[in-house]
Amino acid sequence: MKIISLFLGLCAVATVISSPLQSKRDLLKRDILNTSKNLTAITGLKKLRPRLEINKMQAEHPDIFNMFVLGLKRWQSMPEELDESYWRIAGIHGAPVGIPWQNQGVAGTEMGYCQHNSVLFLTWHRPYLILVEQLLVRKAMEVANEFPKKQRKRWMQAAQNVRLPYWDWAAPGGETVPAAYDTKTIKVITPTGIKTIENPMYNYKFQRTDFKDFLWGGFNDFTLANETFRSWNSTNAIRDTYASRRANTYRAFSSKRFSHFNSRIFREKVNTTVISLETVHNSIHFQLAGFMRDVEVAAFDPIFWLHHSQVDRLMSLWQAIYPASVVGEYAFVEPFNNTQGNLGWGYDPIIEDINTPLWPFRDSKSKLLIAKDFSTAASSFKYGYYYPEVPPSSEAKMIRAATVALNKLYNPLGAADNNGRLPRSRLEYNVDISFDIGELKELFQVAVYISQKPPSSAYDPAIIGGTAQFSLADGRGENTMYGSVALTPALQSNGVELDKETVIKFLKDRLGWLILGQDGKFIEFDKLKSLRVGVYASMVQYPSEDDKLPVYGEPEMIPEVTEGKIGGLKK
Repeated sequence: MKIISLFLGLCAVATVISSPLQSKRDLLKRDILNTSKNLTAITGLKKLRPRLEINKMQAEHPDIFNMFVLGLKRWQSMPEELDESYWRIAGIHGAPVGIPWQNQGVAGTEMGYCQHNSVLFLTWHRPYLILVEQLLVRKAMEVANEFPKKQRKRWMQAAQNVRLPYWDWAAPGGETVPAAYDTKTIKVITPTGIKTIENPMYNYKFQRTDFKDFLWGGFNDFTLANETFRSWNSTNAIRDTYASRRANTYRAFSSKRFSHFNSRIFREKVNTTVISLETVHNSIHFQLAGFMRDVEVAAFDPIFWLHHSQVDRLMSLWQAIYPASVVGEYAFVEPFNNTQGNLGWGYDPIIEDINTPLWPFRDSKSKLLIAKDFSTAASSFKYGYYYPEVPPSSEAKMIRAATVALNKLYNPLGAADNNGRLPRSRLEYNVDISFDIGELKELFQVAVYISQKPPSSAYDPAIIGGTAQFSLADGRGENTMYGSVALTPALQSNGVELDKETVIKFLKDRLGWLILGQDGKFIEFDKLKSLRVGVYASMVQYPSEDDKLPVYGEPEMIPEVTEGKIGGLKK
């Protein structure tokens, strides 16, 4: 059981409720529980500094980048049994399941703390990243203090300015895995001189065999791996799906309801223009493969933090654009009945809302943080970070800055002209996908391709995007997954005019879909009878100014493209 939810109610300090554990897990529990007398508080950092795009950090802020690498390297070297080690903090997200962090929660609950398929998906991950950031900077400062006295001030200042970088996988320049995360070694300036070291951004190397043995793996026995890994072909998969991902990221901001923007669980029906950030996020996990494709062990891969910093950044952009979202008809977190369970409170069903605790994260008074604590763009400022597109300012200035940045980075029609004017309108197309995530007992993706011949592998360039599930269902909750793949960029790259008659003629014998298992192999359609796929057209009205957002018209289904195909919608 791996879908997550939350416990309603606050308590100052949690205690573990014991349950029978396997003998090996008892040994692990003995080693890693109760290693700290105090709970680690989520305090963030004192100085307000920007989180930087990873390529810009490396090119334009080399000292900060250097200390980020050294801090990450030092953190990864901490003994794994310590509460604040890289291994233990990564394990908060999932594995080792049933082993609470700092004695918080219900031991033996076969899941982690992370929130997926939840209205709290975005808000839960924010304090998680803040915790990582404060521990990382502490280690960077520790290394800086070891430099010779004449150099120490320079490197200490750089260490204090370190913040988690992000990978903008939806903007030009972010089409592929950043080079810094895709090379095994890296040259850095250390307290004892320039050295080439094993790159801590490339992977995490496990220290203790007895700890590694508890990393759960679905298709692949991760316990056999001595270090994290990704697919050798993930860079190509990320590149081939970039255009659709960029369009979907832009379109997600058309929703004024945070619950729609946040997660797939409020997607009421398949023929809607709503796209959730969670589904865009899922596709990155699936395409990177390896550890990143499995919710229980994804956080052990260092690229997890780079990816989720981008997700948090997009949440900040949305919060800046819609500052009134915490009040009104569609409040920031709409109540949702989640029945899946969590390591924080066990298997009991609860109602998630804006006051739901975000286990296991606590403030300096040991009080559990709640979703409301992170309901605005400014909520990050008190923890010492902001994003370049959302600098601290007045509400009106933040709205404008975030909207202009959104149009500049993600508008599929291009940037504004010298007078701030944008192109006006066009007909756009997308493939909408839905399925029951509980029907297949493994993680998978429904991949969409454009080709007269089906793809020969999971990394065929004909695949333009897909909808992936990132956590398994247990049949007790909301199990319908909704996703969308933008077709318009692929149509344009094939020189297709966007009138419906031309599009239908082109797609009828070229548009297809397939099911990819967690191991990258094809799954037969009869294993996913709940699959539904439809093609829709919407007229999109783009504003004339770059500080306004587009308006998406009512979608019109085009059954001629999907009728007669397995899972395809018909009239």
